[in-house]
Amino acid sequence: MELVDIAFCNGKLYGLTRDRWELVKFEIGADEDGAPVVTAVDRLVVTVEHQQPPSVWANRVDASYIFELHGKLATAVRSPWSPNLRPFFKVFELVDIDASEGMAHGTHKWTEVMSLGDFALFLGPNSSKAVHVSADRRGGVKRNHIYYSYHRRLAQKEVLLSTDLVFLTSSNADGDSVYYREDESLSGAVGGVHRIGAVGYYVRGSPNPPVWLLPLA
Repeated sequence: MELVDIAFCNGKLYGLTRDRWELVKFEIGADEDGAPVVTAVDRLVVTVEHQQPPSVWANRVDASYIFELHGKLATAVRSPWSPNLRPFFKVFELVDIDASEGMAHGTHKWTEVMSLGDFALFLGPNSSKAVHVSADRRGGVKRNHIYYSYHRRLAQKEVLLSTDLVFLTSSNADGDSVYYREDESLSGAVGGVHRIGAVGYYVRGSPNPPVWLLPLA
């Protein structure tokens, strides 16, 4: 089983598989030395139509993440419109299906979240987290916004958009690295469809992708 992401939610550890986008929950115990170990892996029952990305996304999903949002497990899926347009995100939260819907007890489904409210979402290959943004918060972080880092570094031969901005340069033993931020003005509406605003960050010249450093509260 290969995982694309893991996350804690309400003290439980969950994982998302890469092959079929299945959601699993890990039971954690302790070995004879008191170290935590996985004692069982439970595959959560998610309705077929919600288990995998909709057919419109088939074979086109760039990346998928799981995280806690408003006390519920949530997922964000990134998919491109076309090579000439920014990728867009859809966010879903996991909810229990009511017995009146004719499904077995313990069945779940993904329900789309149209707004993050007072939260900003930080997504990356190493960790993802929803962070509350107070009204007087400084630093340029916006509510109801997604900030994401690309999973790989940009190759030297890849073309940059002229609107992308350089916000950091550095030099070390690995050479010169240049960090870019996408033009935020292009993220609100993609292909004529309104989406939660998203801004990507990427690096050219470094062997590693950017990593988010977030406050504890």
